Amino acid sequence: MVPVVDMSGYASPGGRAAIARQVARAAQDIGFFTITGHGVPAALIEDMRAVSKAFFGLPAAQKATAHRRHPDHNRGFFPYGEVALAKSTGHATPPDRKEVFSMGLQRPPEDVDPSNPDAAIHFAPNYWPEGFPRMQEVWARYFDELLALADRLMRVFALALDLPEDFFVKRIDHSPSSLAAVDYFETSHAAQEQQLRAGAHTDYGTLTILLSENKPGGLQVRTRAGEWIDVLTVPDAFVINIGDLMQRWTNDKWLSNLHRVANPPADASGNSRRLSIVFFHNANFDALIECIPSCLDDGTAKYPPILAGEHRLEKFRRANRVS
Repeated sequence: MVPVVDMSGYASPGGRAAIARQVARAAQDIGFFTITGHGVPAALIEDMRAVSKAFFGLPAAQKATAHRRHPDHNRGFFPYGEVALAKSTGHATPPDRKEVFSMGLQRPPEDVDPSNPDAAIHFAPNYWPEGFPRMQEVWARYFDELLALADRLMRVFALALDLPEDFFVKRIDHSPSSLAAVDYFETSHAAQEQQLRAGAHTDYGTLTILLSENKPGGLQVRTRAGEWIDVLTVPDAFVINIGDLMQRWTNDKWLSNLHRVANPPADASGNSRRLSIVFFHNANFDALIECIPSCLDDGTAKYPPILAGEHRLEKFRRANRVS
């Protein structure tokens, strides 16, 4: 079972310490937990859901006006056939059964030189559908709220790892994080062999913040015993999972766990369309990810140092070039 952590006590030092203890257990045991009391306005969440559903309901030609412009850019519309997440872990599968829209920061951070090719690839322009201006406004507000929530969670992570609370601050202050909406559409076509709504994968960054729905054909996570279990959505809550960079930073003490989105059962027709809104938080593209001191238990680091941007780009390229 995925544990539930109430963040309503975050404002006090004692509250943050209690939250950190719960997060540490979840991060080690399964790499997933659900948060309540997160502070994101309910009205904004509903606006985000409504405008995202409206986007996926647009005519195909109108959605196509926001199609991504470059194969390395995680921006814009990804129609069915362009993403196969299991490929990011080295497993060849058919495309995932979904459509995706993604955005990043509205403009590069002040301390990032957009003319630097190593930086520019992580801070590409956003692309928006023609004739649907409200989408950009709502998405920008939601992005800012989720980035602030991720910053709070990273402070909790530091406390959970016996580090100074601000340990990660300078490592995430020009983060190339991204926000995506995923439409797991209904279809009468049978799945191909090994084809899922989203193939088994791990997330690439520090943490992921998921807003989803309890519909047939949902999120599943693999336990340490190798069993796939359903992750149900708690009302007014987010599901959080640990990403690859945190697993590397913690020397495998924390788990970036395999997860997938299953196909709905055959008798769920008419009730299985599912919208997921996902915030992928990352470390700075130029942050060096190496074992943090509190996790170097026997003096041996399990991973060589790597730049966060290099890791993200490698896995993104695997998953989003499916031809």
